[in-house]
Amino acid sequence: LEMVGRSHSVATVRIFHPDGTVLKSSRPQEIGRRLNAFDLTLYQNNRVEGVFRVDGKDVLGLVRPIVTDEQCFLCHGEGRKVVGVLDLNFSLEQMTDQIWESYQSFMLHMVVTILILSGGISFLLLRFVRRPMEEMAEKMALVEQGDLSVRLEPRYDDEMGALIRSFNSMVDKLQRAREELEAVHYQQMQRADRLASVGEMATGLAHEIKNPLAGISGAISVLAQDFPEEDPRREIVDQVLEQIARLNKTVTDLLYFGRPGKPELTWVDINNLIKETLFFISQHPEARNIHRVKELARELPPALVDAKQIQQVLFNIIINAIQAMEQGGTLTVHTSVRLGARKQ
Repeated sequence: LEMVGRSHSVATVRIFHPDGTVLKSSRPQEIGRRLNAFDLTLYQNNRVEGVFRVDGKDVLGLVRPIVTDEQCFLCHGEGRKVVGVLDLNFSLEQMTDQIWESYQSFMLHMVVTILILSGGISFLLLRFVRRPMEEMAEKMALVEQGDLSVRLEPRYDDEMGALIRSFNSMVDKLQRAREELEAVHYQQMQRADRLASVGEMATGLAHEIKNPLAGISGAISVLAQDFPEEDPRREIVDQVLEQIARLNKTVTDLLYFGRPGKPELTWVDINNLIKETLFFISQHPEARNIHRVKELARELPPALVDAKQIQQVLFNIIINAIQAMEQGGTLTVHTSVRLGARKQ
């Protein structure tokens, strides 16, 4: 037992009686003394092994009962019985030191690994993310200043490469949009120049028309004075004078081309306005083969409109309808009241 106890891994080897008295030991000074409570508790609790501390050190204790067999009956009497308990205490100090060294080595390797990974990730982020983003920010600043000729060159086929290609596509679209806007603006400028020329021509044309209209209106008025009050031709003359006044107003509006005057709103009977317009159109050569039907609503309320402008609209619509019926046809003018159609 003393020879086995000299091993570095073995703390103590002993044989003790079931009552706790040490019978044999690698430490001679223990023989005859009471066993420590830890080893005795293992045996009494029918446990085979256990870990406990002795003198501040972790110890693994193993207990195995020594049972007699037939060869032992001569000295210990017949019957199987426990004549002693083998107790081995293995020191866990060396194992603990190895575990601690392994733990320190593992932590050191883990720290070194983390540092290497952090450095590698930082390098990758700097090379593949930060620098491309900074370059893209510089190019975007140039785009913001109006320079749409800038482009980025994707170096890798990754997410940043896809972002750079999207940036280039966006700048291309912006450049095309600006070119289209410039083309539209140029066309609008040309149209404005043409409209200015048309306005000047319209002004001159309006002056050329207004003077003859004034003469025609005066001449018809002089002729109308020779007709008696009951003469039906007076109604025709009045209609002609009214249409001359409307034509004069249209020419006057032409003088203010681009600056139309405010409408002269009055309460107007739309049915009477339609009758007057149809009477004047009936004198039109193209209206001879057209049958005119008037379906005018009774008690139609007056409307607050510009009578001359509404009559011009009616005249244009009816003339267009008549010109669309080259082989003749029926022209129906219908009026009605729509309840709830008024906007608040």
